[in-house]
Amino acid sequence: MPRETIKDRGLSWLGWLALALLATLALLLSGCGDGEETAPQATATVTPVGTPSTERPTAWPIAIAVNSDTKRVYVANQYLSTISVIDEETNAIVATVPVGASPLDVAVNPDTNRIYVIAFHDDTLTVIDGDTNTVVTTIRPGHGPLDVAVNPVTGLIYVTRWATQDLFVLDGDTNAEVGTIALGEGPMDVEVNPNTGRLYVANGVAEDLVVVDADAAAVAATIPVGLGQIDVAVNADTNRIYVARVPTSDVAVIDGASNTVIATVAVGERPCSVAVNPDTNRIYVANMDDDTVSVIDGATDTVLATVAVGDRPSSLAVDPGTDRIYVATADDDAVAVIDGASNTVVATISVAATP
Repeated sequence: MPRETIKDRGLSWLGWLALALLATLALLLSGCGDGEETAPQATATVTPVGTPSTERPTAWPIAIAVNSDTKRVYVANQYLSTISVIDEETNAIVATVPVGASPLDVAVNPDTNRIYVIAFHDDTLTVIDGDTNTVVTTIRPGHGPLDVAVNPVTGLIYVTRWATQDLFVLDGDTNAEVGTIALGEGPMDVEVNPNTGRLYVANGVAEDLVVVDADAAAVAATIPVGLGQIDVAVNADTNRIYVARVPTSDVAVIDGASNTVIATVAVGERPCSVAVNPDTNRIYVANMDDDTVSVIDGATDTVLATVAVGDRPSSLAVDPGTDRIYVATADDDAVAVIDGASNTVVATISVAATP
């Protein structure tokens, strides 16, 4: 999931949540960390989401996903309520698709070429046809949707719902609700291991990562990981799960077979997003507060490189076929493109303007 949302910059969508949950959710999502963040000097006034100002970023790219089959990158622009579609070969924006208010996460099913976008502000899940870059349908999965994940093997779509503390399950072929899976309080990011049929849900208020058996539609285990779980990534080839932990500025490495933490890797400040290239067994972590991406060797659980990117990296995604890493840099209204072979930024793409 994006992995963070900046309340200090004008987001008001948390207001309707119960006061008991508000403090915890704000702690994790408002600045992706300690809750003491102040607006940068360039931000003189606070303006509502959806009304861009020259005094702050115009688009605020907050989430990103890649379809490796079609060589398309999808960027959720929270302030504009749009998805920018980038052609990997030209690094150009080829389409802009309107979605729900304040999109918070985006996921891709490469088999169907469908793109799924969560918009927390109006409780919607937008389904986009990747062939035509048009909206197929808009679904209301219930109150408080935060994150979306796709299982390309089963075609099922999973949405975490903060308000009802569960997973909403959708049939990707029919766009019909399949059911719900109870999780307990604080569900945030969800990721899928299609090889094992396990789902991993980061917990916004407790120290345990939730493991769901998708076939049984029930919680199979909980793994003590610690507070501040903001994002999860899965390497299906190695059955390793990676959890970005904001307060300790590290990544917990979990063995999916034993459901145990086997390593902890120190990274940069406020790691808000983590992604995997299964072909190279490299793990990439967006560190929001020091404007870097940490590159972890999955074989040794050590940091191989630290790559400087743009201002406030909020989310990243990997194309294994090209070994390119796409990093949404929120304060720059841009996407930085990293070459995985050289660990260097080879392009920067602006998403502030529509084509």
